[in-house]
Parts: sequence; structure tokens; C-alpha cells
Amino acid sequence: MKIVYLWCDMEAKNNQVSFNLGSNHIFSYDIQSSHLSYAENFNYINNFFSSNIQKNIVEVNALVGANGVGKTTVLNRIRDLLSGYNTGKYVLIVTDDEKYTVYSNVKVKVDNNELFNFNNKIPGEMFRTIFFSNTIDTGYFRKQSSHHSKSKHINISTNQLIKKHNNIDQFYIEDLQDQILFVDKFKGSDLSKFFNIPNNIYLYLQTIESEFESKFFSIEAEEILVMLINLNMDSALLLNNSRSDQELNFLRRFLKNGTYYLYTEIDNILNKNLGPLKKEIQLFLEGICKNMYNIEVEKSKIESKQLNILNQFLYLKNEILNILYNKKWPLNLLEEDFKILEKEIHILDRFILTEGLLFNFLYERTTINFDLLNADMKGFLIKWREKKLGGLIWTELSSGEYGILNMFSRIYSASKLLSKDSKQKLNLLLLDEGELYFHPQWQKHFIKILIKGIEEIFSQDNVPVQIIVSTHSPFIISDLPNDRVLFLKKIEGSIQSTNSLEDNHLTFGANIHQLYSNVFFLQDGLIGEFAKDKINSLIHNLLNSHPTDTLKNADTIRKSIHMIAEPLIKNKLIDIYEEQLKLIPPSRIDIETELLNLKLKIHNLEKILEKGEKNDTY
Repeated sequence: MKIVYLWCDMEAKNNQVSFNLGSNHIFSYDIQSSHLSYAENFNYINNFFSSNIQKNIVEVNALVGANGVGKTTVLNRIRDLLSGYNTGKYVLIVTDDEKYTVYSNVKVKVDNNELFNFNNKIPGEMFRTIFFSNTIDTGYFRKQSSHHSKSKHINISTNQLIKKHNNIDQFYIEDLQDQILFVDKFKGSDLSKFFNIPNNIYLYLQTIESEFESKFFSIEAEEILVMLINLNMDSALLLNNSRSDQELNFLRRFLKNGTYYLYTEIDNILNKNLGPLKKEIQLFLEGICKNMYNIEVEKSKIESKQLNILNQFLYLKNEILNILYNKKWPLNLLEEDFKILEKEIHILDRFILTEGLLFNFLYERTTINFDLLNADMKGFLIKWREKKLGGLIWTELSSGEYGILNMFSRIYSASKLLSKDSKQKLNLLLLDEGELYFHPQWQKHFIKILIKGIEEIFSQDNVPVQIIVSTHSPFIISDLPNDRVLFLKKIEGSIQSTNSLEDNHLTFGANIHQLYSNVFFLQDGLIGEFAKDKINSLIHNLLNSHPTDTLKNADTIRKSIHMIAEPLIKNKLIDIYEEQLKLIPPSRIDIETELLNLKLKIHNLEKILEKGEKNDTY
């Protein structure tokens, strides 16, 4: 199944959209007569975008137009319609390659009913949608929550994800988690041939902004723990001598942040579980911390004896539990929290002890071999970002590659959340300017990479996928047949839609320069407005200045003409400039100099005649 035609009214009065999405027929609906006309589409090719192996992509369509013409509005109208939330008039036609089914809430008349089935209500259970956008619209955050089913119609736009978390850090963490899942799944796959799926990732460390401040420990115990944090940091110098200075400096900071994390988490666990007993247990804790510090100091005096964060944790945990056990205080919740923390401290140890995991050390960051990171280690470092101790960031990626990774990872995560049932007939992927921020080279490859990525992501899904992208890039539409493209244009405040460009009806394989030269994309030529103003000003000055003024400014004028790339404009300006110089009257000095040169020539000629010699030059 796929959607082949949409007619709908827009939010603004009298604005209507008529969108053909590719089929054996081209449709047009007239609201005044209620007539749905259709004609055979002789150029239509079925399964045009599917590869020989994968057949799950049934169509790729595009909404094209400048900012503010309503591309996003059309995508949102489609989401609303398929989720059963109808806010206006519509005609929607779908096909299963046998007959067309028309869903509408307006009267529809056709000439041949044998081609069509009719239904007044769109069956929401048939469709699943994923909406992606990387734009940020501050007005979005003032809107009410979405009415779409979160298991059938998933919004993975940057606006929605930031609004969901109400926190930039949490938004970043969710994106990173999705990216890690995607890389785990697809690194080494065929998709990696189309764009760079990274093998390594950076571990970076943040500087601890403040000293350890306890909610539960006494001030004296807190001071001892601060000394232990510094002692552990210095213990990195006792690691084997084969490590470089850069590695040791990084590990010192890593151990400092790790110890800080350990004692902060113990403090939080005690405060959460033993808050009412704080005064009774503080004195015991102070004694435990003093004993542990003395033990660790003695260890540090032994050459090559590295301090061990895990041993410190186990010592503290056992001593605390013994006190609580002897006093018959509750242990269950405390023990569960300590189990989780113990697992995390084991992870900290593995970062230092796993050979080949960390390399390319700098002071604040190091590269991690992604293949050696297990799920627990990834989860732990993501948690570290929440605590502002450090985290993960990708290496080896350009901004374009990161944009592709971000888009695919969100879509992959959303695809796993989509509910599945036997009534589902179509997955609709709506991309709102998915190529935004991309270099033109990446825009050129966008559709090819998009098709391959979606084929891989939905390869295990038997439900077909239809993709609708909104764009204002000619690079995108040059990869799409014109019967799959809708052009939106604002004229005198009204939105007009058409399935072709003026004077250039074919889009597939079209020359990018020809598309840019079409007034739909660029009006008033292909030169930037600043350059145009500068050139026009230069022409005006050359034509209206006195020739002597042109001579005075000759150096600036020549430099200005020289930097112009367009040859026709440059040559015309050179002609104007040279004509101006010819109009300059000669000065007395110039005349006297020319007379002197002529007298010298006459004198030389007379000498030649006297000698009877003949000079061919003259």
C-alpha cells in the first residue's frame, strides 16, 4: 500500500494543496464542482526507488518550497489525517496496486467508479508515522502536547525531544544513546559503505567544579574523603612505567573524577536510605573514614602499590553494613543500592585495566575503541555526563556525517517503538528538511544514502515504507521524478501548489545549475545581493564619473574588476574602464615628453640616411 494523492485545505483561508505522490494516474480534485479528475501517467515506473534485493521502500516524495510557504504544515496535516485527527477538508487516495481507495470528508464525484472504492473515514490502524526534523522553533515550546498516539505516530523532531526532557543535557544524552545503539547494530554493515559509521569514540573528562560537599557525612569525614580523592589521583603515577606522560596525566584526572563519583554516590545512598539516622551514624562514619585513609596512606608508601577504588568502596560498604546490622537497622534497600554502585566501580576499574581500550591520550580526553566497549560501560559513561564528570563524544565524523548518523539513529530508535499489528499496511516517514545544515556535497548524496539507510533499518519489517521529505534544495529534487514532487509557492499571501516547474517540467537528473536558475529557487539571477550591489555601484561610478576621477581611483577600480568571477561582466567593465581612460586629455608634460621622443626618433632616422643604411624596422 502507498499514498498516491492528497488534496487538503490549509490553515490560511483559500489555501489548498493538491499533491500527486506517484501512481499510474495523475489526479486533480476541484472543491467547487466536487469532481475528481484523473489521467494516465505514462511516465510512471513502479518500485522505482527499491533495490533488487529490498522491496520495502515503495515511494520517495518531496515537498519543495522556500521558507514560510507551508511545507511543515503539509507534513503535519498528513500526520493529523493518518492519526484520525482531522482539522479540515481532505481527499486522500491510497492504492494496493489493484484499486484506488478514496478517503474523504467532502463530496467526491468521479467519471468511472470501477477504479475506486470510497470511505468516509481514514482507518488509523493501517498507518504508522515517524516525523523527523532538526530545526529549532522557539514557538513550538508554547504549544500544547501532541494528540498523536505515541506508539503509532512518533515525533523525533529536535523540538519535541527538547520539550520532552525540558533539559538540553537530557536531550543530548537520549540522542547519544540512540546513536550508540545504531552504531552497535550497523557498523560493518553494507550501510557503512555509504557513510562513515565510526569505530572509535572520545571519552572526555570535565573539571570538577567544586570540592566534595556531603549531604550525610560530617564535616570531618568530608575533609578526609577529599584527601582520599587527591590520594587516588596521585596513585596514577605508580602505574607501570610503560605508560606515557600524557596517559598518566589523563588517568590522574580519571581517577580523581572516579573517586569523586564513588563518594558522591555513597553520600546520596546514605542520605536516601538513612536520612533520619544521620546524627546517630555520623560519628561512626567519621571513624571508618579515618581508618580507611590511614590504610591507604600506608599503601601509597609501598612502591608500585596502586590504590584501588574498588577496595575502598568494599571497605566502606562492609563497615557501614556491619554497624547497621549490629544496631538492627534496616539493610535491604541500602544493599540493593550498594550492589548497583559496586557494579559501576568494577566498570571504572576496567577502563584502566583493559588493554587497548584507551589510546591517543590528551590531557582532557582519550579515544576509546568502540568494539571493546560493552553495554554497561557505555551506560555508565552516559550517566557520568548527567553528573557533569565527563562523557562520550564521536570522533572521525564531519558535521555532515554526524547529521546523517543523528537522523538514522533517531529513526532506528523510533522504528523499534512503533507498535505492530496485522492491520498495519504502511510506514510513513516524514522528514522536514532532513538535509538542513548539510554541505552541498552531502545534499547531492542525501537521497541515495537515505534510501539505503531506510532499507537497512526496516529490512526485517514486512510493512512497506513511504518517504516524504520537505526541502528547498535543488540537489534533492534532481534525484526525484517530477510526478513525485510538489512545489509550493507564495504569491501575494496565497499558497499555490504545482507538480512541475515553469519552463522545466522534468526534475529527475536535471542539471543543478539549470534548477537554480529557475525563478522558483532564485529570483533576480544567480549572483549574491551584496556582490550585485557592489558591481552596480562600480558600473554607475565608471559611467558617471569624470575620466580624471577614474584615473585617480584606477588602482581600486582595477582590483575591483579583477575579483569578479563572471567573465561577461568582467570583460564589459574592462571595456568601460578603458574607454574612460581614452577620454582623458593629455597634460603639458605628456605633450612635451611625446615631442621629445619624436625628435629623438627623427634624429636617429636622419643618421641612418646619412650613412646610407637601411633599417627594416622603419
